[in-house]
Amino acid sequence: MTTTKVITETITPTPTKPKIGEFRIAGGWPFPYHGNPFLPGSVGVAFWLSFEPFAYYVPASGEWIPRLAESWKVEGNTMIVKLRADAKWSDGKDITADDIITAVTFEQAINKRWLYIEKVEKIDDKTVKFVSSEAITIPRMIELLTRPEVSRVPKHIYGQWLPKAEELAKINREIYSYTSKGEEAPKELTDKSANLLSELKESLQKFKPWEENKFVASGAFVPKTVRQDVMVFEVNPHYWAKDKMKIQKVTVYRWSSNDAVWAMLMAGKIDASHPATPKDLTDQIMKLNPNVKLVTPSDLGDFALVFNFREPLFQDINLRKAIAYALDRKKIRDVAYWAAAAEDVYAHNVIKTYESKWLSSEFLNKLTKYPYNPEKAAEILESAGYTKGADGFWRTPDGKIVEFTVAVRSDYSDWVIAAKEITQQLKSFGFKVETELMPGQVYGGRLRGGEFDTAIEFGAAWWGTGDPVTGYDRIFGEQGYIRKVTAFPADKSFDTPWGALVPQQLVRQLALETDPQKRKELVEKLAYISNEYLPLVPFLEKRIMIFYNDGGTVTGWPSQDDPLWSLCPGGIERFYVYLITTGQLKPAG
Repeated sequence: MTTTKVITETITPTPTKPKIGEFRIAGGWPFPYHGNPFLPGSVGVAFWLSFEPFAYYVPASGEWIPRLAESWKVEGNTMIVKLRADAKWSDGKDITADDIITAVTFEQAINKRWLYIEKVEKIDDKTVKFVSSEAITIPRMIELLTRPEVSRVPKHIYGQWLPKAEELAKINREIYSYTSKGEEAPKELTDKSANLLSELKESLQKFKPWEENKFVASGAFVPKTVRQDVMVFEVNPHYWAKDKMKIQKVTVYRWSSNDAVWAMLMAGKIDASHPATPKDLTDQIMKLNPNVKLVTPSDLGDFALVFNFREPLFQDINLRKAIAYALDRKKIRDVAYWAAAAEDVYAHNVIKTYESKWLSSEFLNKLTKYPYNPEKAAEILESAGYTKGADGFWRTPDGKIVEFTVAVRSDYSDWVIAAKEITQQLKSFGFKVETELMPGQVYGGRLRGGEFDTAIEFGAAWWGTGDPVTGYDRIFGEQGYIRKVTAFPADKSFDTPWGALVPQQLVRQLALETDPQKRKELVEKLAYISNEYLPLVPFLEKRIMIFYNDGGTVTGWPSQDDPLWSLCPGGIERFYVYLITTGQLKPAG
């Protein structure tokens, strides 16, 4: 309630009017700005505004929307993509097959993305052929067609580093030929990859495209002004859809915290944003600005408490299960994110909204349930040799106090509230726990580096696809973000009713499987491992709270039941870009 009071006293009741043809949002970017996608912070909010994928995929409807590509065709292990004839970089040069090949090479080299692509062939200047070592299934198509990384490394800008990137990409593909079969790659290869990556990054880090006036965009907007507090984009003068666009400028104010975004919404300083917002503030924002509306589609992602498996403490399944029972997940949801869908008694990492689609009631009944039950948590610990001292703290079987921190991004108010509630609940149970606030700009890096005990993160996230393979790849996949954060041993076998299974291999099978029934069976196996071995504990399904001005400053938003809103999770700017570039979103009046 303190936050509400402060915001109320500082807002300006009269909305700030945008300039004609301007759209205003909030976002983030590294500062000083460098514009290099391979440096810390990457390109920030320019990711979706300035760079374009081949297509958009609408999870709620299954619709494909051509963007940089005008068409594509998949046959077995190959996919041919035809680029738009009028696709150009913001400096006026054609976007060609050579640029796509360059981009894929850099991704394979630096980010180890798309390693199943054995080669990309140039058929002509506007046609590329992807040759895969595996069948290009729908999940693979989504992964290839919907990522803007395919068009953010123009050859005429990054060509000087291409030979080194090609050498590294080739080695990484060779390593993948081992790891994709569950085999360990020769140390000679992994060492060579690490050394080449270090050399390539060291050279690339000296390149600052923004400072050198070499930042070129493939997408609708190009940054023109970058300050610490605001980033201004103008229309790419060579963009293929520029003639349809009624909005010529996008102004992005710094998203320093949810509090700051709430203040901007109340003051009418921005036209759309999606901060997690308490109910009283939500009502206040909409009362002060009658044109502001709220839509809450599924964000296709869970908030979760994740464990650091590098630490022996969290390698004990008994402790992880005790934590699951000691958490009142409904209360966490109620205090942290009132608009969310509650995760109740499972930890299977199938998003609650889609649970009935993928998991039968018969299967769910076979899973361990984790309702709020502190007595059950205590029973599990005692059976495993833990003891509770006279000081009220639980101790491990070797007599050490169970002590850890809950790390959280300091600029995500909903996460902070959740972390503090989790900390308090676990303290009350008898663990020695503290909340550790980390700045957003270092949060992901510190987590990937193992500098935490437990942390608040998105667990299962189906962004961009609405498919469980995306969430499980994030948790168990070789390059999955949560896999890297937790260091969960997903490449090892786990006992299941189907025998010993390796989750990393199951994820690969799920990505390649096309038969609907077989995919469900694979999801059940991954759900079982998730639920019984607890790499993380999900506590709510986020429903993204999108505030948008309809009629006051801009107009043309879809109806609230339109499947297009499902474009928002994992990259809301692409939703804005689609509406602007089709001419649907335009200035009001």
